[in-house]
Amino acid sequence: MQQPNSNCDADWCEEAPTSKHNGLEVIRPGNEKKAEATTQKTLEEQAGKHSEVQEALHCEHEELKAKLCTSEALKERHEAIVEEELQKIKASNLTLIELQNLNIETMAVLERAEEEKSSLKQMLKKEDIAQR
Repeated sequence: MQQPNSNCDADWCEEAPTSKHNGLEVIRPGNEKKAEATTQKTLEEQAGKHSEVQEALHCEHEELKAKLCTSEALKERHEAIVEEELQKIKASNLTLIELQNLNIETMAVLERAEEEKSSLKQMLKKEDIAQR
């Protein structure tokens, strides 16, 4: 007997030409209803598994959406806190600059007063010398 030039297994090669193939198993004449029931059951199992996977993916998607929403809310709150702190720092820096300017003005007034004091002392000294 001559071997067929094929990569299929021996059982398949020896099947009668009247048998049909549904992609899952060999269907022999007379066993079509049983094969259809088996195929239907397999398809229903696959559909059930597919539904379970879809439901799990849907749940995961909803969880991720909730986490994203929470993350966005936290980000907004963080940005508001950062902005509030920035405004406080700006106000504090402005106060420090105002105080520094006030100190500069005060130092200038004190220097002028010191110069005036020194000038008055010299004038009094000259008058005191002149009166003697």
